[in-house]
Amino acid sequence: RLVRERVELISRQVLRDLRVSVFVIKAVREQLRYDTKRLVVEAGKPFQIVFENVDAMPHNLVIVQPGTYQELAVSVQTPAPDKLDSKGRAYVPENGSRVIAASHLIEPGKSETLNLTAPDKEGTYEYVCTFPGHWSIMNGKLIVTKDVKAWLAAHPEK
Repeated sequence: RLVRERVELISRQVLRDLRVSVFVIKAVREQLRYDTKRLVVEAGKPFQIVFENVDAMPHNLVIVQPGTYQELAVSVQTPAPDKLDSKGRAYVPENGSRVIAASHLIEPGKSETLNLTAPDKEGTYEYVCTFPGHWSIMNGKLIVTKDVKAWLAAHPEK
């Protein structure tokens, strides 16, 4: 009996380690905001974001280092929309040290899936739409923690 319980416990831990959290974030129609203001992920673990643009204008989703979303977004407001980075993305800086991941500019009615691995370092990272004029309202937090369940229990959404 004890051996069976131990095997079940190990099996549950292995399955938990294999799972990939999937988050769906949508642009809110005519409100210049994401429908999700906070994602909480486990440090160093894979996760996925499905970004759906249900708005009438294009948007993107750019995940950046803590405290850099405003500076980064302002830095890409003036280039022409046909100036693309090396991955074919508009309004994403070529200097990628602040950018963790970014979608393309998503046209209305379209979506893009980002397959990511959370940073190993715990902290409050950020995501933002860098399409000109959107960054000040259209942003959110990516919380990276070693224990998602404990973090969510300590920080319930209001």
